[in-house]
Amino acid sequence: MKLNNLFKIISLFLLMLLPPSSANAQKAQLTDLKIQNSGEDLLVSAKLQVNWNKKITEPLQSGMDVNFVYIINLYQKYNWRWDKKLCRKKVYLTAQYDNLSNQYKLCRIIDADKVTTTVHDHLLAKEWLTNLKPVRIISLAELNPQNAYYLKLNTHMTTFKPPTFLQYLLFFIPFYDFETPNLVSSTFKVPYK
Repeated sequence: MKLNNLFKIISLFLLMLLPPSSANAQKAQLTDLKIQNSGEDLLVSAKLQVNWNKKITEPLQSGMDVNFVYIINLYQKYNWRWDKKLCRKKVYLTAQYDNLSNQYKLCRIIDADKVTTTVHDHLLAKEWLTNLKPVRIISLAELNPQNAYYLKLNTHMTTFKPPTFLQYLLFFIPFYDFETPNLVSSTFKVPYK
């Protein structure tokens, strides 16, 4: 009897150590990856397919910042060793709803460039967050036409998250984060057309 209770306690403790379920993360994925050549630069665009459930729309409608971070890594492909990471870009897309003016404040930050705008329609705010417009990754002059390259993209979505000890006190506030699986492009050579 004591052994059975001990087994239950240990099992419960081990279950508490497991990370939370990633069922919602599996519903979000990057699609429509496009690699373009602008003549001088390598450009990348993509779309994020998200199940806009209550856990995502509630923080957005309540006025909390909803942040999408797109991480783009460019690798040089090698056959005989590990691939070399040439550059990494982070694109920050943020939306915040202002209840007084019934507007969404939207912000896009790439490196030091910051673009802000406001819209009234929630569909335009969702489109802003989920459509990654063409982003300059690297100059074509820095790439060797003889080498093969590929891209890895993924996305993180976060809302306001207090320190861990406050999360236990504020258990009634829903915090929702997810990360998409990596989207890996096929290999390409420059100039890419």
